[in-house]
Amino acid sequence: MAEELERSIREIEQAQQKFKGLLESAPDAILIVGEKGTIQLVNNKCELIFGYKKNELIGYNVELLLPERFRSAPNEQRKLFYDIPGVRSTEVGLELLGRRQNGQEFPVEISLSPLETEEGLLVTAAIRDISEKKRLEKEIRDVNLSLEKKVKQRTAELEIKNKELEQFAYVASHDLQEPLRTTSSFVELLRKQYYGKIDENANRYIDYVIQASDRMKTLIKDLLDYSRIGREKQFEPVDCNTAFAEVTADLAKVIKENKAVITAEKLPVVNAFPTELKLLFQNLISNSIKFQQPGVAPHIDISTSKENSHWHFRFRDNGIGIEKQYQQRIFIIFQRLHNRSVYEGSGIGLAHCKKIVELHGGTIWVESEAGKGSTFHFTIAENT
Repeated sequence: MAEELERSIREIEQAQQKFKGLLESAPDAILIVGEKGTIQLVNNKCELIFGYKKNELIGYNVELLLPERFRSAPNEQRKLFYDIPGVRSTEVGLELLGRRQNGQEFPVEISLSPLETEEGLLVTAAIRDISEKKRLEKEIRDVNLSLEKKVKQRTAELEIKNKELEQFAYVASHDLQEPLRTTSSFVELLRKQYYGKIDENANRYIDYVIQASDRMKTLIKDLLDYSRIGREKQFEPVDCNTAFAEVTADLAKVIKENKAVITAEKLPVVNAFPTELKLLFQNLISNSIKFQQPGVAPHIDISTSKENSHWHFRFRDNGIGIEKQYQQRIFIIFQRLHNRSVYEGSGIGLAHCKKIVELHGGTIWVESEAGKGSTFHFTIAENT
């Protein structure tokens, strides 16, 4: 009998040691509180967080750990230590504060667990100091506010730039085109009256002026088109199959003259600017037809695939190809790789393409090898 009693006492002591070990190893401050709010047990972490010694807490009311303004009359702050247990935190809309021995208040998160005993209801409170968490949240809020301010500032700057671009479009369409038309008219009169009547040098000079005027007209038109991309328009669902059919119909003469073969698999419906999307298709197809290999009929194949939140388009051709060192340069406005006597154009077509693709939340790039054709890739966001 004595042995059984001794074994029971030993087991109780062992259980108490295990409980004490678990209590002290907890990452949070642990308090066990009676029904009337009297603190019955605390761990070392509780001493560290609140600054009291254990003997300064045990036997005292848990209100000792609350800010003084919450101690007198019943209120929501006090009820959190006594009411139905559960998780309580500042994240649920009520800021819960603790108070250190030195009077400093700090935010806490509390988890309460009930235990019915012969002595009545005991509540275990696990208290976590979330001062660092709140500090980080404030830093994130401050960073977000700073970013929002910078975005607003950048947006305002872009609006100013857009206004400047509109002004440039006005200047280009009026102040540049009008004198150009006058120059072209007089040069045309000069050609009609004196071409072949002076000498070969005069004829050649007249041709140079006419060619330069034509190039300037094309350049001004392309600049105006570039500045107008995406202005004052709305996204809408666009069937790419319809856009492709319309573009190939518009280019029918060029396609026939060059004996080009253009194929496309079933294309998706995308949310886009209809006119700009057609211009994108037109520029890429025209580009592939223009830069064809001598004696080889252009063949262009268009395909797509869905990748995450984007549609990936591929325009593959059998043209002259592009050397690797030039594959980024071709998307820069007015960048040309070939002499105008070989391939006409202002060097703005692929810059148009880049601007249109970026307007639709995508990117554009090319995979190519000189003499082996090119594949132009671009993506369009599914929900632009």
